[in-house]
Amino acid sequence: TPNTSLVCGFGDNSINYSKGLLSTEICINNDKLDGNNLKYDFYINQNHITLTLPDGATKSEIQNALSNELNKLNIQNTISSNGIVIYNPKKIVISSNNNLVKNSSTAILTYNSTDEYGFNTIDEFIKDIQSLANNVSSSIRITLNNGKIEINNLSNQDTQTTILKTETTPENLFNNLANLNAPLIANNKISSNKFLTNTQTFSGDLITANSDKDTLSFKFTKTKVTNEYSIWKAQISVLDESSNTISTSNCNLIFSPDGTLLKPKRITINSPQQTTINLNLTAYTKINPAYSINYGYTQNGMLKSNLQNYNIDTNGNINAIFQNGKNITIAQIPIYHFQNDQGLERVNGNLFKETLNSNKPILYQNNGEYLSNSKVLENKLESSNVNFAQAMTELIITQKAFSSSAKTITTSDQMIQRAIDMKKG
Repeated sequence: TPNTSLVCGFGDNSINYSKGLLSTEICINNDKLDGNNLKYDFYINQNHITLTLPDGATKSEIQNALSNELNKLNIQNTISSNGIVIYNPKKIVISSNNNLVKNSSTAILTYNSTDEYGFNTIDEFIKDIQSLANNVSSSIRITLNNGKIEINNLSNQDTQTTILKTETTPENLFNNLANLNAPLIANNKISSNKFLTNTQTFSGDLITANSDKDTLSFKFTKTKVTNEYSIWKAQISVLDESSNTISTSNCNLIFSPDGTLLKPKRITINSPQQTTINLNLTAYTKINPAYSINYGYTQNGMLKSNLQNYNIDTNGNINAIFQNGKNITIAQIPIYHFQNDQGLERVNGNLFKETLNSNKPILYQNNGEYLSNSKVLENKLESSNVNFAQAMTELIITQKAFSSSAKTITTSDQMIQRAIDMKKG
């Protein structure tokens, strides 16, 4: 939740929180007479404090003198029965150059804040805790191991880890970290309870240029939430058929408060080949971990497959039909047109060729796109284009004309023969 905060600290000084203020107490005792002056030399939030008091100074004298020095630096403080209590609304870091004051480091860690100890991710949260630990000892290591925050004290000195609630600390967060509010023994470690990360995964098939099938795997992990947006880290992996990782890419996805993806809308991965992924995540939310996430994907790649059949549609497209159910247009039969179809010269059968009378063949196009303007019929045999009634009529007329011509020739021959016979007689 934005503005969630809690108190974290290291060191042997007692740490308290109340109404927006951190406090820690510096214990003070009467100085023993040893022939040496009493010297304080320490830092509070990078403010250097040095104070020299005479040998054998009383507790009250020391308290008043230190309080005066703190007031000069505008460091809020009060004198207590045990010593001096120091207050600050954000952090109290004490670093001493001698053993009169114990080292301690405490701060309010705030989510979605730009303060020195603000954080937006679990990694930044751990980094802030490590920074506080470094002020006390360089041998304390903070890590995230299997969802648990581990604090490992590699030194030979015991110390104390403190975790306190503020007004905005969620109960479940404090309960997860409660185990860290404990002594940190030398050469030992303490661990929080396991944190559950908000992670979603899904995958789909990726068809390569060679028509091999790989798996495209997505893993989304929520890393930041503000009042204006949320950020999910996207890990995109390509796996081969044996689930071996071929490549991995990372990017951040930014969502609006209602779960709509703001950017990026498109992701490009370059291995094993350049692949563009268009994201249409319009409402990516999950309120209850028990609820399932419904998702789908489309792709334009195809697996290898053998040719099963083919057909030709009315536009002249030659469509290949494969065993995987895919149909692909592999060619098209163009149909040309002529300004004067009657001007074509018949070569034989239904084969014609252009002439000056028919003009050049025309291929209809619209903005470079072919238009058939005709239909191609598959598995059809062209029937005769002769009008049978008209052809029979013409045949009868031709036959009658032939008969008449034949009779005319016969009559003419008879007349000539008779003339010849008359002359002989």
